[in-house]
Amino acid sequence: MKKVFLTLILTIGAVLIFTSCTKKQKIKTDRFDDQTINMSYQALSSIKMLETKEEYTTVKRLSNRVANQEVVEKEVIDKYLGLMQELLNDNGGFKTETKVSDKPEYSNLVEITTRNFQNQTVVYSLYYNEISSEIKTEIDEDDLTEEIETEKRISGIAIVGEKEFILEGIVKEEKENDEVENESIFKIIEDENNYVIVQEEIETEQNEYTHEYKYTIVSNGKKVNEVELELEQENGELSVELKEVSNNTKTSYKFKVKEEKGYKYIKVEVKEGNNVTNIKVRLILNTETNTYTYEYKYI
Repeated sequence: MKKVFLTLILTIGAVLIFTSCTKKQKIKTDRFDDQTINMSYQALSSIKMLETKEEYTTVKRLSNRVANQEVVEKEVIDKYLGLMQELLNDNGGFKTETKVSDKPEYSNLVEITTRNFQNQTVVYSLYYNEISSEIKTEIDEDDLTEEIETEKRISGIAIVGEKEFILEGIVKEEKENDEVENESIFKIIEDENNYVIVQEEIETEQNEYTHEYKYTIVSNGKKVNEVELELEQENGELSVELKEVSNNTKTSYKFKVKEEKGYKYIKVEVKEGNNVTNIKVRLILNTETNTYTYEYKYI
């Protein structure tokens, strides 16, 4: 079975793993500390994974490349560009808005608005209920500190365009004094044989925050990929790192939006073993056909 590990780094903002975070620090810099934004991101990215799931079983691996290196790199990078464009455009500036639900069966509505590099607006609508919430309180007898554990179960639908997906999730939070630990797991379902499960890990170091997401992608009833996605924002710039592991060979792709002479492009840094390759990807508009193509250039 082929496995792909995708890492997307966001410094603002698996088997379930979670790391303690300092709440006071996170309020200042970590927009993904907000449950609505975090859930929105996981739903958006999972839907994009479903949209590209068919490509996972057909694209060649970089580790298998021979003479036709450039073509293979293009094929591998191409399948992720749609996701990267929506996450990186406006420096990760997808917007969320809580609205009054127009569906009586759901009490909550969140609209996610993002744009691709063609400046087309893409809207995702999340309708859901928090169907249960459990609160457990424990007292540490040694230092008399109080630990509060909260669990929320989320059930609803996600709509983008004409497509509708089932949304399921569990969000857990543990509080002890000023320390907060979070973990979540969501499932976006196209149908019983096609779905994505995403689990989150949060790490913090001073004022830098890393949210790591592990995706299990199921297509036609079979697990076709495992993907780790890590977002990092540092010095005001958002980057996305994608790691693939196949046949004991690790390849990573780091995506970042750059600007040169008034136009934007995506810089992709590809690492395989000790080899590093930098590629510039530009979106080119054909004015005669009003269609877009990607231009690749080694830098």
